[in-house]
Amino acid sequence: MKSEQHAIGLIVQEQGTLATAEDRATELRGPFAHRRGVGWMAELPGEHQATSTQRRESLTLREDGRRLGPSNAMDADICALGGGRYAIWPELICFSASDNGDPNFNGRLYTLTPPDPPKMTHGVFHVAPTMSPPWRAPGQALRCAVIGVGARGRDFAQRLWALDGVELAWLADPSQERLEACRDELAMASVKLTTEAERAIVDPGVHAVFIAAPDYLHKLLATAAFAAGKDVFLEKPVATSLADAWEIMDAWRNNDRVLQLGYVLRETPFYRAARQVVVEGRLGRVHTVQMTDCLGVAHGASYMRRWHRRAFNSGGLMVHKGCHDLDLVCWLLDTQPTRVASFGGARAFSRSAPAPFCSQCPERVTCPYEDQGAYEARTSAQRADPTAFGLDTCVFTDDKDIVDNQTVAFELANGARGSFALAMQNPHGSQRTLSILGDNGRLDGIFETGGFEVFTNDGAPSFAWSVDTAQAEGHGGGDQRTIISFLDACLGRRPPEMSSTRDAIRGVVFALAAEEAMRLGTVVSVNRNLNALD
Repeated sequence: MKSEQHAIGLIVQEQGTLATAEDRATELRGPFAHRRGVGWMAELPGEHQATSTQRRESLTLREDGRRLGPSNAMDADICALGGGRYAIWPELICFSASDNGDPNFNGRLYTLTPPDPPKMTHGVFHVAPTMSPPWRAPGQALRCAVIGVGARGRDFAQRLWALDGVELAWLADPSQERLEACRDELAMASVKLTTEAERAIVDPGVHAVFIAAPDYLHKLLATAAFAAGKDVFLEKPVATSLADAWEIMDAWRNNDRVLQLGYVLRETPFYRAARQVVVEGRLGRVHTVQMTDCLGVAHGASYMRRWHRRAFNSGGLMVHKGCHDLDLVCWLLDTQPTRVASFGGARAFSRSAPAPFCSQCPERVTCPYEDQGAYEARTSAQRADPTAFGLDTCVFTDDKDIVDNQTVAFELANGARGSFALAMQNPHGSQRTLSILGDNGRLDGIFETGGFEVFTNDGAPSFAWSVDTAQAEGHGGGDQRTIISFLDACLGRRPPEMSSTRDAIRGVVFALAAEEAMRLGTVVSVNRNLNALD
């Protein structure tokens, strides 16, 4: 336990001074070009053009230091209504002055600022000194295969390729062009490529298989990998149905191999530190937990045009995306759900589609959901003509069946209750929040800003914990930590993260129950599924 405590960093520092919004501002320089009506255009400062879509979306426009908005507004509303509305595009910003005047002559200063850091008004910081556990190369190379080289599989491949003592033996994907692009762009000349996943899975020299294929293929690939005697890293969710999840669990137990699910948030310093607060009893007996996951505009839109848009492929948005957070509820409190209710639907993406594809759309220039290829690993041909591959599908087409907002209410086996809200359209980028209330205190935090505060009722001083998010990459540092933990478990250096079938399956059982409750409009008992393990 000593090394783990060091990894999440129980080191106390005196509170420092936080930078103000003005200190972190970048001036938006004119002259500003007139768009139409009360709308104006400006070029984004170079440092912001180079950032990711999510980082751009999280910028705030200020007028003489006062925050404007709404942000990510429709172009038509900016130009017709104004009042400080604005939207940030890849290289430009379209905006209006607060009084709908001409920003070239009103004498006001316009600035862009990143999100505010967490406000720590008292107490101390607990700072995590390391973001990833150290990796020690084994004496004999650990050979791995990656199945599926979309954005997630490509990330796995790149991380494995960079580790000494790990040999990336195979990349498998149905697209030969995508395979070759991944190999060539990441300079992996020695990796074997195959469009038949079974070839990589049955290779006797392969020790571990990383499965990053679409969710509905998980059962087929995971059961084959276990049957071939491989250790398996399986992207979340476990599967898209309870029956498929049980088959994977049976294959795992019958073959006695290591299973790691892609619940990478468990490995982040933020959530590990929050869990330690609960385990140490600082909050007392927990009564309620509230969590949210609000997706940024581009992130949410990507789900509405990729394969995730159909529940058959993903199990539904709550299964594919929300299982992360529902698993965390169980893991943080070391419990499981008993009863679940849920409400949800599609509101933001329910209008009629102006065109089938972005390239054909008359609203393309002004649409905040215009295809940018975000969260995808496209080949050069796909980037050149996404319409030919059906990739720039309009987010408003009516052949999708997932929701864009859903709320889950639940009761847990330890007596606590809570809620989880999953929604799109957050104007300042994707953001997760966490709040836990107990007999003795309360914890409140924001994952993306890397900090939480703990307030207690027993006279003990309140305190604040934070981690430098500038050091964190890949799900707040969780991606790298999870891969290394899995490889160490494969080598017998540490116990596997997934210690039991109940631990592995309760997150997806939770999410599937939420989907069922929303669909049927009823409260769903989860005990019948999880108690079958006893």
